[in-house]
Amino acid sequence: MHTRGGTTILVRVHDLETQEIFALAKTAARQNASRLHVPNLAESDGVPPADVDLCATVVLIGIRDAAFAERLRNAGKTVLAIEDACHVNNDGTRFDGRSGVSRIEQAIELLGLNPPQEVRERIERIAANARGGIPCLVETIRRLLPDLERGVIIETALALRLEAAAARAAYIAQQKTAESLPADQDALQAAREAIGGAIRLRVFATNRRLKDDPELILVHAPERYRLVLEDAIYADRWQNGTDRLDRRLDILALYQRDGVREASLARIEFRGSAEHLPLFEEILVPERRRAWMTDRLDARAVVNDALQCRFADRSGTENTALSALADHLLDHLLIGNRPLRAWRTSFLQPLRLANPERLEDERRVLLDTAVSPVAPGLTRSFADPEERSYFLSHLRRHIVPTQEEVGESAADGDRSLDTVLLSFEIKSTPLYLRITRSDGAPPCRQRIRAQYLHLFAAQCLVFEWVMDDETDEPMPPDADGREPRDDERLWYEYLRWTETTGPVLADLLDLNYYARFVYSSFVAEKEEKGARVDLLDDADRELGTLELWRDVSADQPCCGWFAALLREGPGRFCGGIINSSRLALLSDDRARVLSSVVAAGGPPTLAATTDAFDAMLARLRMVDPFGRGFAYDAAFARDELRQGSYRRFAGFGTHYGISPHSFACLTFGSYGRRVVHANHMRTMYRRMFLLTVFYRAILQALAHDISAALGTTQGARERGLSGTYLALRPQLLTFTNLLWFPTVSSQVQGVELFNQVQAQAGLSAEYALIEKEIADTDAFGRALSESRRNRLAIAATVLAALFGVPAAVATLIANNAPLAGLWAKLRCTLGWDDPWLLGLVTLVVVAPLVGWWLWPWLRRR
Repeated sequence: MHTRGGTTILVRVHDLETQEIFALAKTAARQNASRLHVPNLAESDGVPPADVDLCATVVLIGIRDAAFAERLRNAGKTVLAIEDACHVNNDGTRFDGRSGVSRIEQAIELLGLNPPQEVRERIERIAANARGGIPCLVETIRRLLPDLERGVIIETALALRLEAAAARAAYIAQQKTAESLPADQDALQAAREAIGGAIRLRVFATNRRLKDDPELILVHAPERYRLVLEDAIYADRWQNGTDRLDRRLDILALYQRDGVREASLARIEFRGSAEHLPLFEEILVPERRRAWMTDRLDARAVVNDALQCRFADRSGTENTALSALADHLLDHLLIGNRPLRAWRTSFLQPLRLANPERLEDERRVLLDTAVSPVAPGLTRSFADPEERSYFLSHLRRHIVPTQEEVGESAADGDRSLDTVLLSFEIKSTPLYLRITRSDGAPPCRQRIRAQYLHLFAAQCLVFEWVMDDETDEPMPPDADGREPRDDERLWYEYLRWTETTGPVLADLLDLNYYARFVYSSFVAEKEEKGARVDLLDDADRELGTLELWRDVSADQPCCGWFAALLREGPGRFCGGIINSSRLALLSDDRARVLSSVVAAGGPPTLAATTDAFDAMLARLRMVDPFGRGFAYDAAFARDELRQGSYRRFAGFGTHYGISPHSFACLTFGSYGRRVVHANHMRTMYRRMFLLTVFYRAILQALAHDISAALGTTQGARERGLSGTYLALRPQLLTFTNLLWFPTVSSQVQGVELFNQVQAQAGLSAEYALIEKEIADTDAFGRALSESRRNRLAIAATVLAALFGVPAAVATLIANNAPLAGLWAKLRCTLGWDDPWLLGLVTLVVVAPLVGWWLWPWLRRR
């Protein structure tokens, strides 16, 4: 290599940007040949022949040959690189030249180029396109030419994009590869027409109208559309009114070579928001590439205002690795917009008979319903043998009874049914909940699949309504007739299984959140208004409505759609007892939630998506609506999630989250769907959660009774407090010894889950508080009784003394001669015949005085 002063600029012209840089550098070199030298490079990699005369400083633009750069440094050259990409070779070597600025902007600043005014605007457009694609380009054109009409701006942007695609196609054609990549107006139109046909496309969205909600476009296309596919998607969505061109789309494009079988991939490209950079940074780490068997793929990432990442199979042997990589990417890119394979949510509302004076009569009506032949539409519900065997044998009669055991308890007397968990399935006419969110999105209409009424204690019952969705249709076999696996070629199944019957994960989070409100206890802020829940019949007639947070309705807790559901469901079969006027809620304005979710794909495993996945788990556990990030302070929410998570099976893709008001399970794969969702969460775990809801309801009922007893008047308290607490103490003992089972199963996971469910419900603390209140009030009652006994003793003593005075006077007169003589004279004078008359006179005089003195004590009896 020859050396001379000045700077040599080596440009590998492979796209529109490097083409413009080369033209600018050539112009500058002609104007200042002594300082700048810009040779023409014919080779595809941009490395010049060995006999090219190079200056002391060499600037490499678009050249990623690390060995060539090292040779230049060894020859004493000063080497500068202008790049905006990170390139990972298939041999594991890595070239990272990302700077956050486009290459043409870097070249102008580094080399001091001064382009003429007439091309400056074009350079700005090229730089904007290189930095952020169509959205950035549209924004720049709008800034440069504010008077242009919207349609002209779009045409101008697409024209420059086609020019860039043509430049890239020309470079690819020089490589003499088998690729044929047309890049003109006809090719763009052909790509738009192929969407839905040769180009398969699926949009993963949350179905909400919030700008920052995640959305991913998965597209599978022949490789011949590669240079115009992104533009075709943007243009098609803009023309259909789906999107604006200045809104960035996340597009995961999977390309297949022409003439190969449908599921064979040759290249993966992701273009979208730069917020995904940490994920791709992690994927590009050599250790991760080896772990995922993608280390033989050619990889490249560009990030400025947007992220562009490419994985290519140059050898033609890495289709399996590309297919697995596509599945991994989907697992990590899909969070709230992930489709669901199956889901089920049970809402449980603990209730209590509200009229204590009629409690015995109403209890008898319910128990008569329990043991008598059930009316049409109301059937007793019993556990299946597998669920029954899961629980401890000595508890089965109480919490998973058979029909025979219920009949035996009824024969023993209705009181024995107080310790038996009775369940009834309610067969009503088809009912639906219509959820209208505050974001203005179309309402969600979901059928109530089942209703249950559960009785466990005389005063408390739980009403349960269930909404679910199952994708019963199996995924079709592939072209070779092979049945697909849940963890294999998921991207292909996503595109073939284009219609999902259930919502995505974000929709389910919202549905759980809104559908659990049975009344409003506060008035919302302005941006939250507009949400409502309607109960509909099969003809979409509104049976009841609750406009959430519009007005406080705490004075009528069973109102709106919930009151209508009580009326249309259990209210028809329970002697009129189950209605909003004869029931009281034993919780706040929200029902308890048991939710089981089977998500498509697999759980994300990379640190880059941990926060997003944990935030979603926290929202599912706490029954919060979907949103980006945690609903509360992040550190607090993470700690709360850790405390409420059961992670024994997290490594297998099953996550349990427990809170004081919910029990949620998120699982993946066929095992999670067939075993965890369809069996465990539907039977054993549901019953454990139901028991805990009952325990909390019974304790809350006892706490209410204590408050009611202490709220009486002082006089009534002294007369009846002991009797009231003589009744409360047996109730607490009955709950402790016959109803509350700290352990219900011998299975390890059953023991651990039930312990955690009870701990989150705070049962021990609630029980300790009630026990202390009853004990303290017992002591207070005993003190009152002792005081009352003392007062009665004093009163009896005074009365005894009162009646003893006449006897003592008469005895004294009879036994004393002088007094007897005096009494005889007085008797003759007054005409009295009997000495006891003196005692009577004394009693008449003294008794009113003593009565006046004792009255305050006697009044407090």
